[in-house]
Amino acid sequence: MSLFSSHNASKNGTFGSRRKPVSGPAANGWEMTTVANVAAESKGAIRTGPFGSQLLHREFTDAGIAVLGIDNAVENEFRWAARRFVSEAKYRQLAQYTVHPGDVLITIMGTCGRCAIVPNDIHAAINTKHLCCITLNRTKCLPVFLHGYFLRHPLARAYLARKAKGAIMDGLNMGIIKGMPIPLAPLELQQRFAQHLIAVNDVKAAHRASLTQLDALFASLQHRAFRGEL
Repeated sequence: MSLFSSHNASKNGTFGSRRKPVSGPAANGWEMTTVANVAAESKGAIRTGPFGSQLLHREFTDAGIAVLGIDNAVENEFRWAARRFVSEAKYRQLAQYTVHPGDVLITIMGTCGRCAIVPNDIHAAINTKHLCCITLNRTKCLPVFLHGYFLRHPLARAYLARKAKGAIMDGLNMGIIKGMPIPLAPLELQQRFAQHLIAVNDVKAAHRASLTQLDALFASLQHRAFRGEL
């Protein structure tokens, strides 16, 4: 089940075609709104990370509170990459940048325009200035819907392509993210989409597990062959 048309979106989630989308929200009769209007009503629901002297490179530690960056979202799904930490004391100074399970992360510097959802099992963490972190009002918009819309819908991709700035590389800012138009599907339809997505991800996980088992079997057979035991 797909809520999104992907013919104008690139596979890796970077900015795709700059053509205008061939279809719009009017065809679905969905409410037209913005990302700012589907964010939680709490202060800082849409935020970037600490800037400048708020967090210096020398303040990173080998353990403590995790600091999320571009590498955690660059594959368009959340992944642990190079681990960065700050101390508990530093975290207390930067607590306003805390990320929460289900938050949507968007890369806004460097490798720009990638998107991931913070997993439910994450411990305390903050994000860097290279990410825009969005806490949603889930009575309006589910994280999986915004994630899919951001990456696949031609309206979103065309908007981001127009708004991206920077002479050397594309760049986004919080204002651009807040103002991004979004045709908001009914919550029931979003929930059905989420259920289908869970089923698809379960199949993908099973396939990955099978590949891991096959790799282990091949390694075992290879080892036995080298020892002349076959």
